[in-house]
Amino acid sequence: MTANSATLLDEAARHGQGDAQAGLPKRSRDDLVTLLSQNGVRVSASDSDAVFERYSETYDQKERQEQLVDAGSEMSFPASDPPSYMAGASVAGGPPEGSETREAANTTTEDPAEVKKVAETDGTGGHKADHKGGKETANASRR
Repeated sequence: MTANSATLLDEAARHGQGDAQAGLPKRSRDDLVTLLSQNGVRVSASDSDAVFERYSETYDQKERQEQLVDAGSEMSFPASDPPSYMAGASVAGGPPEGSETREAANTTTEDPAEVKKVAETDGTGGHKADHKGGKETANASRR
């Protein structure tokens, strides 16, 4: 190797890591030498084997790391959803009426005009049909 060998090996390792991280295919020896020469780094014929070996080692190592991260992400998918918050209770539903932990319903409002009437439902997710003049107007298409 020449006196410039540390720079050559560092450049080869940098490109190997970058290519693997970007998901690019591994370069051939000639493609690597061409790339380095385009970046102003001259690689002699005697150094090309060592430079390509460093590139390949770094590429393979980074590719293995990327594969491990991808596999870990895929395996942890359900665990990546946050758990629901039960506030320490293990029984579904709210506390019983009249218990100390139950707040009284707020039935007051400062402006009654802002209160909207809740429509009754028919149990299928739609509103109960209005019967005006003997004709059913709502949910007619559902029946």
